[in-house]
Amino acid sequence: MAKFYRSDLWVKSALGQAIAGSLIYVCGQPCDFSWVPPTPLATIYSDVNGLVPITNCVTDGMGHAFYYALSGFYTVVVVNGGKVQQTYQDQMVGLPGTGL
Repeated sequence: MAKFYRSDLWVKSALGQAIAGSLIYVCGQPCDFSWVPPTPLATIYSDVNGLVPITNCVTDGMGHAFYYALSGFYTVVVVNGGKVQQTYQDQMVGLPGTGL
């Protein structure tokens, strides 16, 4: 049975204020983020058991979002107002290479 790991993130403005409603896409690498949604999208889930796949997650009123994924390295793409705001490459989820 596959083991899924939780990844939490927060989106804030340059002034430190939380940004609610940002779309968070999780992609495999290399990632093409020249359009929305970026490609290739990784398979992510809303639950720890991997029963409910989701395309993306959305930040709440505190700018917080989370998802579950298999262990590995991903590119996280933050979209706000329909435009790519930031990309974070080589984001580690779980313990890649350890089998845990």
